[in-house]
Amino acid sequence: MSWENVGALAVDVVLESQIDDMTADQILAQPVFARTPAAQARQIYPWVFASLDHAAQAAYMTEMAEHLESARKVA
Repeated sequence: MSWENVGALAVDVVLESQIDDMTADQILAQPVFARTPAAQARQIYPWVFASLDHAAQAAYMTEMAEHLESARKVA
């Protein structure tokens, strides 16, 4: 997706890629993204690329579930 289209997203949560060069703060500094409901609510969570073993995946899914359970509906 291009930055030009980000403003059209009505999303409650954004997952920030850990392989991208941009940090969550840098993404929030983008004016178009800053206007999205998820950005205004500061509901940006890491998208972790955990190893593919069951234990690592279970740990990350538990972490992601906690993020999603704590997130509010804002869009």
